[in-house]
Amino acid sequence: MNNQPNTRNEQAVLGQKYAFATAALVLGIASFISLLGMEKAVLAIAFGLLALKAAPAPELARRRGWAKGGIVLGVLHVVLVIGILFVFGGAVVGLLQYTADLGNAAIRGFKVVTAVPSPNGNHVAYVQELPSIDPPNQALLVERKDQRHFMPIAHLAGDVDAIERIVWSADSRIVVFQSHDYLTAARVADWQTVRVFLASEWTRHQPKRNSTFTSAGPRLEVEAIAFREPDSFAYRLKGEDRWQTVRFSPLAATPSPGQAALRPGGA
Repeated sequence: MNNQPNTRNEQAVLGQKYAFATAALVLGIASFISLLGMEKAVLAIAFGLLALKAAPAPELARRRGWAKGGIVLGVLHVVLVIGILFVFGGAVVGLLQYTADLGNAAIRGFKVVTAVPSPNGNHVAYVQELPSIDPPNQALLVERKDQRHFMPIAHLAGDVDAIERIVWSADSRIVVFQSHDYLTAARVADWQTVRVFLASEWTRHQPKRNSTFTSAGPRLEVEAIAFREPDSFAYRLKGEDRWQTVRFSPLAATPSPGQAALRPGGA
């Protein structure tokens, strides 16, 4: 008869250990799930409800306040996270994407959005997407076929401009990057660059802060690009028949070192 209390005590301790083992397994699984911390709040609510259930008997008499407190804190956490996502959802998603892009850039290099090789195969013109909370944030480059030397051509305005297409001349001397706001052309012989502005003036939404820019107003949309004369290119706007020609400066007989040398590095 004296062994009965000990047996009940052992069963109670064993039941607690079963509960701890179950909680350890559930928390271990939850550690692989990330819901902005809500996974822990959901577990707190679930464990609290299980503790307060009347069946099976016996019903929890002591420390019911602990279970209720866990449920209340879990619900508050879920409501708070959902409220933040509702109000600042775009910024949170942008920040998470920016963090992921930084990690990918550190491991694999910047993301290449588009790349077009020159007709003779000596160069590749491409666009890199740089990490940004509010993309696009694009850089224009031309790489030599050895894949070790490249030349930065331009860095587009973040959150405003993005490349729509890349066009090479048949002789592979000139490449034109067409974006929403610009035509940016480079002559690979001396890396001279010219730009044609296609949009209206940019507007800052909040003049006293470094905030988002836009190019509001009518835009000049380029319908076609052609290479009709040496060291030049022509473009025709949508809805017009007249071609406009853009010429590079005369090519120097001996380019200066700063013009002729490609910058070493990796893409």
